[in-house]
Amino acid sequence: TGSGSVLRFGQRPVSLPANISPAAQTINVGSSIGGPGSVIAQGETGSVFTLSSPGHSGNTTVNSATLKLNAPNPNNQSSTVTIATTGATLELNFDESGGAVTDAVDKLFIGAVQQNAGVYKALDNVTDSGTAISQITGPGTLTVNTSPSGFNSWATANGIPGALPGGDADFDGISNLTEYALGTDPTASTPAPGTWSGNTITFTKGSTAIANQDVNFIIETSTDLGVSDPWAPAVTQNAPDASTTIAYTFTPGSPAKKFARLRSVLIP
Repeated sequence: TGSGSVLRFGQRPVSLPANISPAAQTINVGSSIGGPGSVIAQGETGSVFTLSSPGHSGNTTVNSATLKLNAPNPNNQSSTVTIATTGATLELNFDESGGAVTDAVDKLFIGAVQQNAGVYKALDNVTDSGTAISQITGPGTLTVNTSPSGFNSWATANGIPGALPGGDADFDGISNLTEYALGTDPTASTPAPGTWSGNTITFTKGSTAIANQDVNFIIETSTDLGVSDPWAPAVTQNAPDASTTIAYTFTPGSPAKKFARLRSVLIP
């Protein structure tokens, strides 16, 4: 496969004419494939697409059906494997007569959720060590080198895998990103963040966000909640600022009313 090219299995229009019924497909690629292109498998239930000698360095995606690899891919250590949560299978049909055989990749996604680094295997694989998942079959294993980082890793560790930063998993009015930035629990209602002392409001940053250096913290102020006086930055702490708190002090009577809010910006 050439640069940027994609080898697609089993893809068809979303709708078929009434006189054509969808049917399972069996496709075998006996020759070696190589180059920087990607592989996408998507077919009807029962379809099996086989690569006898995979050698592409691009990503591998199984949207539906089964993608069967008869040998490890020596060129995809920097690639990403994505398998749909249901209806899709990656079959690692490796010859383990001489011992364990694994295919190494950079990242693994099940649906939209990145998985932790480690070894993954089939549910019925009792020979090899690793984490058994239903999306993998066959005697071989898949070695994943990179865990999710930053917000995604925190979301997975805190019970909301795949959650979006702008979402609100526990419906407490505090976004998932703010929960990450402040180190609060995204699955339990969190009281309004910030503490008062005199005329100063202080927000305590989350240790994970500080360590990951992927959040900019900004306290913004406005005299009318942004209606006619736009929110404007008053205090800014950009990563990698390791300060454990960010604070703003109001000046009494100047102006008569002033509001403050904390804005968190996730650094890609």
